[in-house]
Amino acid sequence: MEGDVAATSMFQSIMAGNYESDAESAPLFSEDEDLESAEEEEVEEDEEEVLLPIRSPVKKQKPKSCKDNRQRRTCNLCGKYVKYLAHHLKRQHKIVDVKRRHAVLYQARKIKPITHSSQGKTKRRRKDCPVEGCAALSLARLENHLLSTHRMKRGSPSYVSALTEAKMRHTATTAATAPKTSAEQDADDSILAIFKEHLLLLTESERTVNSVMQQVGRMVAMAGGELELFTSKQLRDFVRVMRDGGSAPKTIMKYLDSFRKLADFLQIEEEEALVRGVTANQVRKMERLAAQLIKVQRPLAKKHEALQKSQIREKMVDFQDLTRFRGMMRKDAAPLLARLEEGETLEWGSVRAVRNYLILEVLINGAPRSGVVANLTMGQFNGAKFTRRGKELFFVMKVEEHKTAGSHGPTRIVFPETIFRKAETYAKHGRKQTAGLESGHPDITQHDSPFFLGYGGKKITHVAQEVYRTWEKKGFGKRITSTHVRYTAATKIFHT
Repeated sequence: MEGDVAATSMFQSIMAGNYESDAESAPLFSEDEDLESAEEEEVEEDEEEVLLPIRSPVKKQKPKSCKDNRQRRTCNLCGKYVKYLAHHLKRQHKIVDVKRRHAVLYQARKIKPITHSSQGKTKRRRKDCPVEGCAALSLARLENHLLSTHRMKRGSPSYVSALTEAKMRHTATTAATAPKTSAEQDADDSILAIFKEHLLLLTESERTVNSVMQQVGRMVAMAGGELELFTSKQLRDFVRVMRDGGSAPKTIMKYLDSFRKLADFLQIEEEEALVRGVTANQVRKMERLAAQLIKVQRPLAKKHEALQKSQIREKMVDFQDLTRFRGMMRKDAAPLLARLEEGETLEWGSVRAVRNYLILEVLINGAPRSGVVANLTMGQFNGAKFTRRGKELFFVMKVEEHKTAGSHGPTRIVFPETIFRKAETYAKHGRKQTAGLESGHPDITQHDSPFFLGYGGKKITHVAQEVYRTWEKKGFGKRITSTHVRYTAATKIFHT
């Protein structure tokens, strides 16, 4: 009992701060350990403070070789210099979404790339993710990234193609960073430019030349340079990557044909080839290999084309039904356009009916993709140029942003004069009556504002749904999309 009372009084003294130990001369921690603790607190100043119970007066230290060598990076959002950037983004900026957090991390790594200690096991070859639109860089386990982030199946064609392309890109980057002689550097700067001038002399179509240069440039980049491209292994690997990635046989043939054009050019410019370390005999061998690969792809291309035609037939609708649908849409839009010209204010449903009728006319007249319709801007509409075909007058607008802009350049939207005048009425009186504009949405008169507006002045994201809803309301049974209209219209235009 007396022991319990003594213990209780000692505890109260400690809590009051009045207890003095007989072992004051022997502190729990030495001065060296206090200094080490202070240094650790400075290193971890950006982390949350965690209070741990003292279990033993002897603190076991990690060996220096196991120290955390994590690099500090600047946060792009607040400018703070932090060591654990992922934790900082989650705790300080409340970025819970993993994709958003990774995007900020990858931007910071671009500014200050990851560096690794030379000690320990053999380094892995870090690779960038080859999937289009993915910003992941310097991945040690690319295969895990493809499985978890892009949901690929191990061993699938897309999985194998991505790994192969990443390997070829890594080889290309290594070759590009290797030191070169002045002669090689001059050749790098001039050979493709000379090749382009050579092509421009042989054809008047600059569009064709740009397509060939883009294809050759991609082949050179994946191979690691012109010298590496003229090896049988690299050329076969390129064809394998294209095939496993889902490219059509005809597309592969186009790339190989562009390669043959480069080979023909190097046979003419033997000095340029020798500067690159490629002999004339090597060029001729690679040209023969390209011809053999094209021969293999030719029957596959015919088979693929037949399959495509059958798929197009399945997606076509009866042209008579499409003509009747067009007539109904025109009949509904005519009085609404007249009311717009008189300055009346229409309901959103009526304005949308006029807009959908004009979209249908665009799809039937030129058979463009739905993305072309959605990306048409006010500046491109106002910059339309007219042309005559016989006695008829047509207005042509160039749309620069669309699916195949990288390989084919801007595409065109063609309006007959009567349809263009109706579109002018919609642009002048109908667009400003779009629902939701009073809520502080962007100015629709801007040069880059979408021509066909959705709710709130935004760009239409689902052209196919707009077409189908109207088609269904008119009593047509089969489901239809903008692709059905495009294929039907394009086939009819081709046969006429």
